[in-house]
Amino acid sequence: MVIGVIGGAGRQGSALARRYCSLGEDEVIVGSRTPQDARGKFLDRRITLTSNEEACRAGLVVLAIPWDVTLNVLTPLVGRLRGKTVVSMINPLSFDAQGAHPLRVSAGSAAQAVQELLADSNVAIAFNLVSASLMGDVAEPLLADVPVCARDIETSGRVRAWVQRSGARALDSGPLSCAVAVESMAAVVMHVSAQYAKPVSLRLESAP
Repeated sequence: MVIGVIGGAGRQGSALARRYCSLGEDEVIVGSRTPQDARGKFLDRRITLTSNEEACRAGLVVLAIPWDVTLNVLTPLVGRLRGKTVVSMINPLSFDAQGAHPLRVSAGSAAQAVQELLADSNVAIAFNLVSASLMGDVAEPLLADVPVCARDIETSGRVRAWVQRSGARALDSGPLSCAVAVESMAAVVMHVSAQYAKPVSLRLESAP
């Protein structure tokens, strides 16, 4: 499978690219607005560092960009993403002296805002609660539960199968309207991680 990562030069995107390359994916296309500035981050020949536009040629495209630039980054890519499976890792958060706080989004969630913009794409969320340090440590298995909310059941199934390849456990977590709960939970995960000075992941008891 060829995977595209828009915003792939950041911490989350680059960690995901390294994880999937370590699993033997055919190619990971890392998109960046300034690819020339990020070349030192990627040594694997299966990782292609290029523009966000070129990353859209993959069949499955991951969004690893900050919420505040999401619509500006994606608007020029609407046509290129038509018909594609688009996976959002975006969590709308603000930060102050107390740490992370969830932001209200008029569409309900970042994922729903992305789906409104990319009306002809199939949007889902995944890996919103997995830290870059855990994702990028490819020497260790990814022991995490990953909620997947999606536009429809077919998209959910495709994305859950892709998540399972990472070693994490993918959980069918409902339609895209449920994404707001997952995105907001990212603030809680960050607070717990800061409190105990170590990366943490979500694990649900008795999940299949």
